[in-house]
Amino acid sequence: MQRGLHVLTRQVSPSFAQALQAQPARLDVQACMEEHEQYLDLMRAVPDVEVLEVHADADCPDCVFIEDIVVHCQGTTIVTNPGSRSRRPEAVSFLDWLTLQPAELRAILGRLLVMPNDDGATLDGGDVLQIEDHVFVGQSARSNVGGLEFLQAALPGMVVVPVKVPSSTLHLKSLITATTNGLVAHQSEAGEEVAREVSHHVPHLPVYFTPSLASANVVQLGSSLLVNPMTPEDYHVLSELAEHGSSQLYLRTLHTPEVNKADGALTCCSVIIS
Repeated sequence: MQRGLHVLTRQVSPSFAQALQAQPARLDVQACMEEHEQYLDLMRAVPDVEVLEVHADADCPDCVFIEDIVVHCQGTTIVTNPGSRSRRPEAVSFLDWLTLQPAELRAILGRLLVMPNDDGATLDGGDVLQIEDHVFVGQSARSNVGGLEFLQAALPGMVVVPVKVPSSTLHLKSLITATTNGLVAHQSEAGEEVAREVSHHVPHLPVYFTPSLASANVVQLGSSLLVNPMTPEDYHVLSELAEHGSSQLYLRTLHTPEVNKADGALTCCSVIIS
């Protein structure tokens, strides 16, 4: 396999229409598959990036949101124990897939740790925000103190910081994500609160606030920045981030209405292995 960045993704389940939702709405499986293929195409177009695809599981409607199941940091891959019981089979099927892969691929993932699949420590990768030598862990309805402590033990070289996530928000990265040029946060009371907490630990990174919640979730791959601007004002904010930070970033725009209806966003559908 080529050197550089590897991006772990998972195909859309044929049962995606039954995915978890905070606000019930009809989900179009075919439309989500088309969105996901566009997402993969954008990633494949980035130089020195190789996309790795895990097959879908028909019994796991949310499996495309692989970020919640797999966390990679500093050469360690953690298979999580998600907070929603209905999503725990995703971890099992991912491990089943992994055992069938060649040693070369497994080596890319590095050291493998698996959280116990029970009602003890829970962790969704959507609550894990990595910035330099810090790992911010959302304390949410899906990720508890046990999950935070598991990460602390697994990543002794990192500064692991708890961040309270309001009950109205699914995950930490629903409100804030990070790039080399700065933080991107939702322009709301909740977004401003988590941005203050994160900025306290990384004060050199400016914060850019987007009016739309989905637009605060971005994915950086090298100098490419995958974004989902919901309004012209969102696009303006993200352009400011891309053009006026420490390095030039190039916006790659993708709209994901089906993913968003299932409480997902751009980071949810991939895990960056560097």
